[in-house]
Amino acid sequence: MAKKIEHTRKKKLTKRGAHSQYLLRLLEAHPEVEKSLRRCFIQVYEKRVENLRKMCGQYRAFILKYTTPDNIETRFMNACDAYARKHLWKRNTDRVHTHYFLNGLFKKYPKVKQEVNAACKEPFADRTVMLSDIFNANKEYFRGSGVRPEQFANACVAYGRRAGWVEKGKPSKSSWIADESFEVQKLLKSKWKTEPSLEKIAQDLIDAGAKKRVITANDLINAGRTLFLTGRKKLFLQQRDVWNDVPGLSKRLTECFKSGVIAKRGIDAIAKELKQEFAEALKEKSHRLTIKDIKAELEALFWTKDRESSMKEAIRGDMTFDEWYKYHDIMPLSLAKEKWRWMTGATTSSPRAIGHISGFNRFKELFDLKSKEVRLFSFPEHSFASPFSIPVSDADNWSVSLPNAFHIGAVHSRNIEENPARLSLVDARRRGDAAVILSNMFHLDIAKKDAGGPLNVLRALVAGYNPNVDLLDEAYQEEAQAILEGKSDDLLYERTEEAFKNLLQGLRKVCVQPDGSPEYPGPVYVLLGWQEEALAAAIARWEMLYRTELLRLKLDSEIRVAKKAGNITQAEILQARRSRTVISNVRYQRRERFQQALVYIVKQIEATIPNAVVIGMGSACFKIGSATLEVKIPSHDRVTGSLLDDEVSGHTPKVLRRELADATVICHPFSLGYRSTNRERDSMGKRGRDARIIIAPVLINDEYVRARITNTVRKAHQLSRLVSNEQFCPGVVRLTCCSGMVNTDDLSIKTLLTHANIPHKEGAQLQTIPGGYGKSKYIYFYFDTDRHYGSRNREHIWIPEQESYGGVGEATIALLRRAGMCTPAAFPIHCATTNDDGVQGNHFQVQQQPHPQQVPYAFIEQYLSDAKKDMLNADTPEKRAKCFSDTRDFILRQFLLRGVDWTQDQVEEVFARHIEPNLDFYNCLISRALQSGLRFRGISELAGVPFDGRDIGACMIGTGNHFAKTVNKEMTEGVLYARSIRERLRALPKWRDKEEVLKKYIKAPLYSNQFIAWGIIETPGGCQFGIDFRSTPDAHGVNWNDPLLKVINNDYKKRGNYSRIFDGVEAVFKTFGDKHFHASASTARTIYHMTASSTTTDLFGELGFPPNNTGNSIVGLPADGFASGPVIRRVFCYRQVKELVEKPGANIDWEKFLPNPL
Repeated sequence: MAKKIEHTRKKKLTKRGAHSQYLLRLLEAHPEVEKSLRRCFIQVYEKRVENLRKMCGQYRAFILKYTTPDNIETRFMNACDAYARKHLWKRNTDRVHTHYFLNGLFKKYPKVKQEVNAACKEPFADRTVMLSDIFNANKEYFRGSGVRPEQFANACVAYGRRAGWVEKGKPSKSSWIADESFEVQKLLKSKWKTEPSLEKIAQDLIDAGAKKRVITANDLINAGRTLFLTGRKKLFLQQRDVWNDVPGLSKRLTECFKSGVIAKRGIDAIAKELKQEFAEALKEKSHRLTIKDIKAELEALFWTKDRESSMKEAIRGDMTFDEWYKYHDIMPLSLAKEKWRWMTGATTSSPRAIGHISGFNRFKELFDLKSKEVRLFSFPEHSFASPFSIPVSDADNWSVSLPNAFHIGAVHSRNIEENPARLSLVDARRRGDAAVILSNMFHLDIAKKDAGGPLNVLRALVAGYNPNVDLLDEAYQEEAQAILEGKSDDLLYERTEEAFKNLLQGLRKVCVQPDGSPEYPGPVYVLLGWQEEALAAAIARWEMLYRTELLRLKLDSEIRVAKKAGNITQAEILQARRSRTVISNVRYQRRERFQQALVYIVKQIEATIPNAVVIGMGSACFKIGSATLEVKIPSHDRVTGSLLDDEVSGHTPKVLRRELADATVICHPFSLGYRSTNRERDSMGKRGRDARIIIAPVLINDEYVRARITNTVRKAHQLSRLVSNEQFCPGVVRLTCCSGMVNTDDLSIKTLLTHANIPHKEGAQLQTIPGGYGKSKYIYFYFDTDRHYGSRNREHIWIPEQESYGGVGEATIALLRRAGMCTPAAFPIHCATTNDDGVQGNHFQVQQQPHPQQVPYAFIEQYLSDAKKDMLNADTPEKRAKCFSDTRDFILRQFLLRGVDWTQDQVEEVFARHIEPNLDFYNCLISRALQSGLRFRGISELAGVPFDGRDIGACMIGTGNHFAKTVNKEMTEGVLYARSIRERLRALPKWRDKEEVLKKYIKAPLYSNQFIAWGIIETPGGCQFGIDFRSTPDAHGVNWNDPLLKVINNDYKKRGNYSRIFDGVEAVFKTFGDKHFHASASTARTIYHMTASSTTTDLFGELGFPPNNTGNSIVGLPADGFASGPVIRRVFCYRQVKELVEKPGANIDWEKFLPNPL
């Protein structure tokens, strides 16, 4: 009997899916096996199979305790494969598996290879039969491999194509049907109306001569379906329409609809009546009138643009369906309800009641988790040294989207087509992003100390989730429904588990289309934050409180029984035990309970979002192509503008450990908006690539939320304080990498709402945005500021085409020229600005600060003497050329390190080294500005005065404090450079008679003696951007961690409409130089931008300032406003530009880098 029971137990374990049980037991008993498995799945397939077989033999005795010996190797490998897939180790596909066994078959039986060769040369039908026979003849070889006959056939054909066995151009079972020699299209046209059956048409095609191709009727049917669909799209097949073919039918239905008869009597009754009335006409035209036809026609009749807009407005305004329907009751109730369901978010999932469980706020589904599953759970392993890899097709060209803070559960518009969270996924799909990284998805107020107090009531005003009766206890559902319908004045009580499941249902509506397909089909990575952490901790605490209270009640009862029985000793023992049952005394199990709750949350999220992996909690490191990315969630929930300041202030240790990623994105649930800056990552004595630190915006509809909380004085919840802050600018940050340069796109809510017209319904076709930007046109602003000609600390790059050194700006222009972009037709830039410090000046005795790498004269003398000897001793022209180039580089560098101290010579350097070599740049710039149709409206035009020195132009040359202090502020430098550019352009035939045009477009704006340019740029479409370009930020100092922090706060607190012209524009674009750092920010009304310099950190910087950035930048504003596209930010760092310029033929893909210039 015992043997029979044991055999039955083992037999159960051999069933499908049960084999994983003994693997889990093996891993539990021998933890080292997991490491061996991990190593196996890194190896190539052949090596992996070999090692798994060895492992199976090593632990065979242990495995046989729990299973039978039948096919033990195969079942062990299947179990390991499933375990590896679950833990994201496995990257190989079934195709690799099949090809492995196919190659083994060919090696073992060479004759089989010859048979496959012969089969591949036969027509399709014969080939299929022959390959099937070969598979059956060698069935024993494939036993236990899992390879199916069709997989074997496909693998053989693929092998045959590579080996040249399959003839090229051999017609397949679908391509032949488009051959005009069979007159297929003609036949289809003639048969379409009379013989709609595909089977009949297929037989006619066979009779027409297709039979010689040895293709079966079934193949013809499948190919015919494809051709029918193609034919419809190409309009060579006329679609049959019952409403056009049967006279009077459409008019009769319209009469019934407008009179309200359909709404009163129902669609079925009207359909029956119409069939009887038009029976003869329907029969004559070979038509059938179906309920589906009538519903489709009614949809077209009723859903005019105004009615659809009316329903959207009702949903947006939180009206009930009954309140809306009383104004539109001519529509059948069922169809109107169906439309309402689509708009509020239809989903394929059916929520089920969770059921009752004793105790306060305990989670019933928590107990569905198995203890081993909880114990073995861990997030996917990743660190900066070994980051989690996101697969991309091109390591240097990719994009990912980082929607932050959906706040599912907060107040929101119920119109799913306008839901920002859904729209962010639609946007990522349309733009072709490689992945989506989600964070801070939920808004769930976990009970605090004042759980039922007045403050908690105020906090609840921002809550927007609607109770789902289907999730409540079945015994409570009827009462809850009555409360929701207003039939009862009782309060509705919802447990935390029910509220959380309700949020998951809302999340599913956002992520899944009604037909069950995902809104975004690619990989989704989820990072848990403090909200999920707080929920897990609360679940663990509630469970421990319940168990503690249960034990107390039991002990109290037992103590009373012992006392009544007179057993005082036992009562004292029990009382001592009772005194221990304090929740604070629970220590060991806290971690276990928290882990259990965390696993529950992770599994719920992964089951809700298609293709989702919860990657970690608080922070995660990714490897995307050639770049590294770190995503972090701060530990606090304050609404503050100092998030960038807080993050940058702790970056130094990471630089020293070489753990600062190429991009670090901070995802705070209450971020005021997009902000970013760059930090240096120098190492091993050389300059490294800049690291970008970015604050991700929050993804909510600020206007809608703000409208719902206007009737409160105290902003009790962070979300209330967030949307009430005038700086708040929601949206999505999108990381892009083009030619290895990581940059950002800043998408506003207006940008996302342009996708709202894409139906959230079954079968909706989603068009992609070509190149990620579609047809949206952009105005590109180029910033090359703080050039500091004459400085000893100016960074130089050798430009091979010019055989000379230049700064980062000159090197960038050289890249444009190398790519053929310096022609008026191809040039992408509309406005170029130098905000500050064209020259170094000499206002602090720079001659007293020699460069540390400047060598004495005697050293140079000796170097030249040695170089002369080397050149004389060189026995080949190549060696002499190498000796000369080394000497040239050394001497030129020493000249550059000595700088130019006299200010006049510095100005001459600008003329000779920047303006003259790059005159084609300025020629193309003015030409592009004119061709684009942009209007550069200076403040003089807007104020109605004849002249104002602050007027903007397409080329604006600023002046800096270095020059001004050198000449005691008696003159400025920008006017010299602007005049020089105009005069040199006038020497060209194109501009000879256009002096006034050049004066209008090439300017050196001044507000007294400082560079400040004010005006408005107006696009051909009428969109206006306010322009405020300055040499330096406002006179309130600078926060070196967030260089724009103080100027933003000052603008919003004090400045108002200081220029008198910025009211009514799309946004104000405000830029600065001077501080030698890259920085950007987006607020509700203003886009801020600061550009780095052409110098490295000097002695002044080493007095305690952070190492400054070196580079330039380009900003693209959407020409038709923020609804048409994101703000494009492109930052050039010195290291990247140097690598590109000095490498022959290397360049940036400018068409992708700066898409669609106006």
